[in-house]
Amino acid sequence: MSTQLEQATREVLARQSRRSHPKGKWDDNPRWWPSKDERRDCCSSIREPSGNWPWSLMQHCRTVVHVAQLYDVDESELRRAVRQASKATELPSPATCPITPTSSPELSL
Repeated sequence: MSTQLEQATREVLARQSRRSHPKGKWDDNPRWWPSKDERRDCCSSIREPSGNWPWSLMQHCRTVVHVAQLYDVDESELRRAVRQASKATELPSPATCPITPTSSPELSL
């Protein structure tokens, strides 16, 4: 995997988990607008922010489509890398986790 693709993968995961945020600013209404560096061609098909939809562009800027253009990587490759990275970092569900509150002495309810 290329360094550019790795960075894009990390960025998608960080943006989707809200650990990273697209570059932009709020206006007085308040609506969020991407910065000139953040805006890409894919943004033109997204509805402009309004009073009822103030985060439309911010939500778009967290997508694989947008980050692929931002990092100049292939969208399908990025989607695949994000899917693989997500699987690698998934936590087990409580139903399949061998540790339960009753079997772990350091956990108390």
